[in-house]
Amino acid sequence: HFYEPLMQFVTDQDPVLRIYQHGQLTKLPPGKRAYKMVDKVYEWHKFLKDVAMNFEMFFANELLEALESLSNEEFGTFFNDLELEINKALEYFEKWFLSWLHLPLVVCRLGGNNAQSFASSFYYVVLKKPWIKLPTNLELQFVAELENDLNNGITDDLGLRELLLQNENFFREFEQFCADDKPLIYNYPYLYNFVKTRIYFIIIHQQQVEGLFNKLDLKTHPNMSLPVKQSKLHLSSINIDKKNLSKELKEIRKNRKNFPLQEINTPQFGSNIASDLFKDLLC
Repeated sequence: HFYEPLMQFVTDQDPVLRIYQHGQLTKLPPGKRAYKMVDKVYEWHKFLKDVAMNFEMFFANELLEALESLSNEEFGTFFNDLELEINKALEYFEKWFLSWLHLPLVVCRLGGNNAQSFASSFYYVVLKKPWIKLPTNLELQFVAELENDLNNGITDDLGLRELLLQNENFFREFEQFCADDKPLIYNYPYLYNFVKTRIYFIIIHQQQVEGLFNKLDLKTHPNMSLPVKQSKLHLSSINIDKKNLSKELKEIRKNRKNFPLQEINTPQFGSNIASDLFKDLLC
């Protein structure tokens, strides 16, 4: 299911040790995933576009089942509605998440596994320097993305260009990072400080997640009680068909009885509530 891994990614803790302090490496706190967000959004966006373009194949089993149980008119309506909602899902995903594929947020790649490739592309496009090594296909992809942003007047890069041009030691270190084989970013103090202070501790904005889910099938809003929101999130995170629909609904009703009643007008979707809600969903 698409939404469950998305939320799990946003709230999980990366097992890779990335913070270097007191002579040892430690993990970043849970939720600090900005350095991986660019590549994940690229992956998710490609997936959703593939689904939108080939939804008949993606939902082949569901369509076959509907064809057997619905009239021709009902099936036509179902088919058209399915296509419409898939395109809406893609539209809202692009609205809330596509900014990660453009400057300035694309600079967050410097904190991830493709840091050197992005640095080399930045060196070539933004700093207008010749390639240090023959570019890879990935680096050429990054070049195209950066050039597209610059051509559209998008130049904000979290201050990286200005820092590199003002500090010759940082500039030379950045060049060395692009040239070395399998560089470890914490061995490059200027670059590591930039990544640590401007990328690693970026919190993925809660509004992006809330906005995406509210605009799609969850339809949660501040006047919903916590149990109702949990039920809707739970329903969206499982594969429901005619065989297990009754069972899942009974389970949700049973779980809701364990929650106390709440005032309907009390705001229920602040940052703490959202975090607890998603943790409960994914545990």
